[in-house]
Amino acid sequence: CETCGACDGRCGMLIQLPNGPDECLNCRDTRKRQEVVIHGDLERTSEELARTMEILSQ
Repeated sequence: CETCGACDGRCGMLIQLPNGPDECLNCRDTRKRQEVVIHGDLERTSEELARTMEILSQ
């Protein structure tokens, strides 16, 4: 994921945003809903979760 940095099989499906980065479901849904969304089946590090949460302050 170009937003949170999840990789090595932990990213799940990447979604290409129009004129934006390739994002995982967590980041895409967080950006879309404007609230933190963490899908339980997608394992993340604390650093990746923090970068997902930063979306709301942008």
